[in-house]
Formats: sequence, C-alpha cells, structure tokens
Amino acid sequence: MGEILSQLKEQTRELHEQTEQLFYTDALKGGTLTTDQYKHLLQAHLAFHKALEVALSTIDNYPLEERRKAAWIEADLTAIQASPKTAPSTVFEGWNTSELLGAAYVAEGSMLGGQVIKRWLQAHPELGTYAGESKFYNGYGKNTGERWKSFGTYLITNAAGHEPAIVEGAKKAFKAYQAIFKAVA
Repeated sequence: MGEILSQLKEQTRELHEQTEQLFYTDALKGGTLTTDQYKHLLQAHLAFHKALEVALSTIDNYPLEERRKAAWIEADLTAIQASPKTAPSTVFEGWNTSELLGAAYVAEGSMLGGQVIKRWLQAHPELGTYAGESKFYNGYGKNTGERWKSFGTYLITNAAGHEPAIVEGAKKAFKAYQAIFKAVA
C-alpha cells in the first residue's frame, strides 16, 4: 500500500513489540488483566492521544475531527468510575509535521490492534461488560479497515520527500508511549 507504510512497519517493528509487551499483552491474552491494569492502560492511552490531538491540530490538512480518540478513552474511564488523570500536553511539543505524521501512524495503528484487544477484553470476567464495550478499543468498529486505508492514502500523499522524518517520528512516538505508560502508573 505504499513504500512509506512498509518502511514504517519494518523500521518500527522492534519498538512496536516492546510497547505491546509493556502494555500487559500477556495478561490481556491470558485473561488475567486486573481492573487496576485496565485503568492504567486507559490512563496511558488518554495521555498519549490527548497530547497527540493537540499537536495534530497544528497540521492544516490533517483530518483530526474524524480521528479523535481522547473522548472515547474518557468515556471508558468514566464507565469504570475512574477519573482521567491530567495528560502531559507537551509530549509532542517541538515535533515537526513529518514527525507528527509518524506519531499519527502509531495512533491509527492502535485502532487495528484495538480490534484484537477488544476480543481479549471480552473474555475477562474481572473486568465485566465495561471492558468488552470499550469505546476506545472498539475504535472505528466495522469501519476500522476502511479508516486505516484512508489514513494510509493520506500518509502516502503527504510523505514524499519526508519519509525518514516520518519514520523517526513513529519511533519517537513509540518511545513516548512507553514513557507515558511508566509515568502514569
């Protein structure tokens, strides 16, 4: 679907896998994720996406309104009676447009993974129905594949000549996600 998408997938694979492991993947798969771990995940996702949405709002042609996720995460936290923690809005401060597009790749890719995680969450008896009905992990629902393709087209259209900076931005975004996860613990 485009050289930039292949480059991103290949060159961020290790950081992607590290992030997945940090984010309780074994507990999610094994059905042992606790309510506190679920809350921690949501707090980390909220901090990342809220900060990224602020940063992406500076890109003139980025379709942010149709790709916002912070409100979904806030609703999920409310559903489990957890107060959203204050998000560090400076995470993406000073990032250029190309780096932010790399971070957007990470955010949009999380919607694909969210479809798998939602199925895992539905098997968690401790979490009850609220986790299986997660707005964030449901994401774009049946439109997830279509939205991913649309994002890919947008990225390809805007990537020409900026590929190295976009890849670097995605790497930095994975590292930022990991740092946020550790900070909101």
